[in-house]
Amino acid sequence: MKHDADDYAGLKPTRAIHAHAEALTVTHAGETYNLVRHEPTKSDGIACLRCGKVSYNPHDIENRYCGFCRQFHAR
Repeated sequence: MKHDADDYAGLKPTRAIHAHAEALTVTHAGETYNLVRHEPTKSDGIACLRCGKVSYNPHDIENRYCGFCRQFHAR
């Protein structure tokens, strides 16, 4: 699934999303998060739909955790 600006509709603009938006591909869409891939670097990440930031920390991805919001996402 190719990233589309509508995937993040309603989010506050942040550098994390907008700086990489063209290079992100959504690999899984959750209720409050998306698992994404940064194509140029082939890095997997988790995009929080609450705060709009992306974490590339493997522990955050594995545990569906947003280190910025300090909240876990439902699986």
